[in-house]
Amino acid sequence: MDEAERIERFVADAEGASVTEERLSESVGSRRLHAIVGDDERPHHVLRGRLLDIFDVSGGTVVEESQTRKIPSKGTDLITVVTDRRVLVVVQRPAEPDVIEVPVGDLEEATHEAALGTNTRLRLLTGDRAYLIDTSGSEEAHGEDAVEFLRGLGERTEGAKPSGARAETNAEVETETGAGTDVFEAIERLADLNERGALTDAEFAEKKRELLDRL
Repeated sequence: MDEAERIERFVADAEGASVTEERLSESVGSRRLHAIVGDDERPHHVLRGRLLDIFDVSGGTVVEESQTRKIPSKGTDLITVVTDRRVLVVVQRPAEPDVIEVPVGDLEEATHEAALGTNTRLRLLTGDRAYLIDTSGSEEAHGEDAVEFLRGLGERTEGAKPSGARAETNAEVETETGAGTDVFEAIERLADLNERGALTDAEFAEKKRELLDRL
């Protein structure tokens, strides 16, 4: 199967309208976007945004100090590809992109929510990580469709939905992240100011610490 046939097959099999030939043909480093998808999986949703935040989760609590932020190179987008096996977050770089993958079987929760201003994001929780993936470059309906798709996979995948003690842990994580939503949004706003040079690194670090102390 050549490249054109592969892309055509992916588009035909996709459940979401966001998977198009144009998007799958987009260059990410030395490859096309479709090339990061394995032969044993199918892309069903493609979302665009500007940044990814990753947090550790310990004992059912998001560890704010563990935040890792990934921002694509200037002039490029963060691209999230939802397949039937993985969620692939492509952080474009000048040379080759960083690709963060979250196996569907590891997901304990997936939601699409409002973020700072009119922004939206995909929030994924696994046993030890929380992923906040900006999706503001896509239609809101596309993000919601991706979440519904992931939830449907969870219902069909053995062990994908937690129960008992694991369900309790998820409830604690939900409470913690919900309570800190305003703080996280404020940190995002400060980070944006820092990136634009309106705040120095020292000022950003101090204000971020003050916000985290409120949690």
